[in-house]
Amino acid sequence: MIAQGIQKGIADYKKQQGIKLRAIDKQRKQKAKQPQDSPAEPQAEIANNSSTKNRPGFC
Repeated sequence: MIAQGIQKGIADYKKQQGIKLRAIDKQRKQKAKQPQDSPAEPQAEIANNSSTKNRPGFC
């Protein structure tokens, strides 16, 4: 009876870990796709913001 409980606990743990790994993989794949879709936009915004902030006389 104790062995069955341990086996059931191990099986549940493995299922939970599999679910977590799938969620992490989905997030990683989404992050990998994002830079490929629009890499130029954030750089352009940073360039525009930094060029006006670093000049004297601009607020």
